[in-house]
Amino acid sequence: MVSTRESLAIEIGLLLRELRRRRGASQTLCASEVGVHRTQLSRIERGHICPSVRLLLKLAGVFGVDRLVLRVKRDKPSKCE
Repeated sequence: MVSTRESLAIEIGLLLRELRRRRGASQTLCASEVGVHRTQLSRIERGHICPSVRLLLKLAGVFGVDRLVLRVKRDKPSKCE
């Protein structure tokens, strides 16, 4: 069974990948613009790791969005882990 944290990591990754592809940018380019290695961005996009809030804000700036708004379906609200 997938935990809430893992599920959130997957949803964030899919959203970031979609935003990057809409921009027509490579992982290498986006990663360098926010100061991380391409492999780290790849792991985030695949849902293997959760990005920090700081990194999410940097990525939002790169993608030209004011904020990354994630709508996560949950049975009940949960606290940050």
